[in-house]
Amino acid sequence: MALILVVDDEASIRSFLRRTLSLYGHEVMVGETGLQAVEITAERCPDLMILDYNLPGLDGLEVLEAVARRCPSHKVLMLTGREDHEVEDRAVALGVGAFVQKPIDLNRLIALVDALLESP
Repeated sequence: MALILVVDDEASIRSFLRRTLSLYGHEVMVGETGLQAVEITAERCPDLMILDYNLPGLDGLEVLEAVARRCPSHKVLMLTGREDHEVEDRAVALGVGAFVQKPIDLNRLIALVDALLESP
C-alpha cells in the first residue's frame, strides 16, 4: 500500500495511528517532534504525512516548509486541536490536503487517508 509518516508529540496518538494504519496494509513510520519529521524525510519520502500542527521545536507549518523541498509529491493530512482559519489557510498554501480535529474520528481519518492517497 503506502508509506505513511505519523508525527505527533502524543505517544498514544502515534501508537493508535501506527496500529490502525498498519491494519489497513500501510507501512507506518513515526516521529514525535518536527525535527524528527525533517530527519526522517531526509532519508525517505513518505507517500502521506499525518502531521500534528502543535509540535515541540518546529511546528507543523515549519515542518511542511522544510519537507516540501525534499518531498514535493507527498500528501499531507494535518491534525489540529482547535480550528484556526489563519493557520489552515497557511497550511493549505503549503500543500495540506485535509484537516482532522482532535479527538480523532477514526472513520473520517481513514476516509481522508484513502482519498488523499488516491488523488493525483
